[in-house]
Amino acid sequence: GDQRELLKGIQAVGKLGYQPALDFLLRMSEDERRKVSRSAFLALGELGGKESVTVLVVAAKDVQAVEATRLAAMEALGRAGSNRAVEVLLELADEGELKFRIGAVKALRWSENTKAVGKLSKMLGNQDLRPHVIEALGAIGGKKAGKALLALHNDETVDADTRFEAVAAAAMARNKKSSEPLRAYLSSPDEKRRVKTMRALASMGRKVDVPALFDAYKKATGREKGIALWAIKVCSGKALETEEDIEKYIKKKKLR
Repeated sequence: GDQRELLKGIQAVGKLGYQPALDFLLRMSEDERRKVSRSAFLALGELGGKESVTVLVVAAKDVQAVEATRLAAMEALGRAGSNRAVEVLLELADEGELKFRIGAVKALRWSENTKAVGKLSKMLGNQDLRPHVIEALGAIGGKKAGKALLALHNDETVDADTRFEAVAAAAMARNKKSSEPLRAYLSSPDEKRRVKTMRALASMGRKVDVPALFDAYKKATGREKGIALWAIKVCSGKALETEEDIEKYIKKKKLR
């Protein structure tokens, strides 16, 4: 019970950005209880600031530290999102053991800092890092990230699964040009892929995607049908509930 309350307290001061708690979080980051130290690292990331980032950099680079500690410090740097934090994560993603390079790339997805995009885009050529780089670029977003992801999708020498993940991430990055190639995956025989496509199209919220989503909705059943309807509502910006409502909307907006 005491540890649960302690964890709640650590998370709260991090989310609130309560700077006077810095010393407390620094002490907790050295706690022998792994859950406590991890929570303290993440809270330091949420807290941000030069001093917090400095501590996290030391922990993330410490090759003598246990794996969990280094990975927690990396994630915290990602959550801090400052230019210095991103710079260090890019360094860690570029060299060293693969598990830590992957950890650094995964952490960058939290940063929302577009300064990471240039170097991340170059890492798309690394087969081991590529799935994580795709996810990170999609999460960070922006024109350059979307462009790099769409270029990967358009590369016919790349395997089909990677091309799909790239175009879905490009949509998450709000690249409008990803809309048309992504719609094709609504006809995939794989339900998980169809659902991910619906969610990716919804993330862009473009009314031009409503007709394709409606066609998918009519073929879908169960949970997938519900997700398709949700995506239609998001893309249309309207509370469309019935097939008749959707058909009227498509006709009114001249989307076919």
